[in-house]
Amino acid sequence: MASERLAGAKVLLVEDNEINQQVALEILAAAGLKVTVTSNGQEALAAVKRQNFDVVLMDVQMPVMDGYTAARKLGGLKLRVQNKKQDIFPLRHQTFLLLL
Repeated sequence: MASERLAGAKVLLVEDNEINQQVALEILAAAGLKVTVTSNGQEALAAVKRQNFDVVLMDVQMPVMDGYTAARKLGGLKLRVQNKKQDIFPLRHQTFLLLL
């Protein structure tokens, strides 16, 4: 089963809206994922430097650093630091509707 294969995976959720954070966190935690939440791209970069993640779910419109800029920087950072492919999925409000 897919949820069994995902259980324990480390997810970085990058979302500035607190309600969206809560909804996504509840869904991801219910699937057995270990979730770290940050509120903007700059915080996401710092989190990736401190810890490895299996996947990054990132909003595209955020203050400080938007998701597009952060994704470009995260991709380059992962390739340089760990030589590992990083999966980054953009999140829009429509994505949350699909998750529900």
